[in-house]
Amino acid sequence: MTHRIVIAIVVITSFLASCSPRVLRPGEQRVIETSGHKHSWVASEEPTFHEDNTWFFRGQAMDVADLPLGLRQAEADAKKRIISKIAEQVATEYSEYAIGAGASDGDKSLFVSDGISWATEGITVVGVAPVKSYWERVERGPSRTQAYEIYVLVALSDADYTQAQERAVRAIEQRARAKADRRAEEAAQRLRQRLELEKRQ
Repeated sequence: MTHRIVIAIVVITSFLASCSPRVLRPGEQRVIETSGHKHSWVASEEPTFHEDNTWFFRGQAMDVADLPLGLRQAEADAKKRIISKIAEQVATEYSEYAIGAGASDGDKSLFVSDGISWATEGITVVGVAPVKSYWERVERGPSRTQAYEIYVLVALSDADYTQAQERAVRAIEQRARAKADRRAEEAAQRLRQRLELEKRQ
């Protein structure tokens, strides 16, 4: 009887040991809870995409203790991506108007750098709407601390995107005028006129 009890204890102990989670090493983590299915936009290498006359931007907040706060941080990160993309796109086109597409990389990079700085100052984005969110609660080893990794997808219509571009171009135009840089001002004016023409078509 004693022999059987010992065997039973060994079996139960082994079973419990196999069921207990493995101790995580430093730098390791495991997902212990999720908000649902992990869609492709979460893991995509490209945080920005366009479809059905709408721009989509992904924002994220990592290692967050509070879920509602993390959702707001992720949405704010997505809005920063919007501003960054608009500023970079506008600045690139502005540099081509200012010095031509065949300019040297050095000249172009200078105009792009100034354009991004000037455009960012003037960008205000309206019409941004969060459309999806996804989060994971993870446990990190070996301390077993827990935190959220949060992703939010926001949408911006083509019309609102174009309006934000126009405001960015006006900011470049105003800064160029203040610096008495006639070439830069004229380049911004031509770009603004092109955007206005495209909007009417």
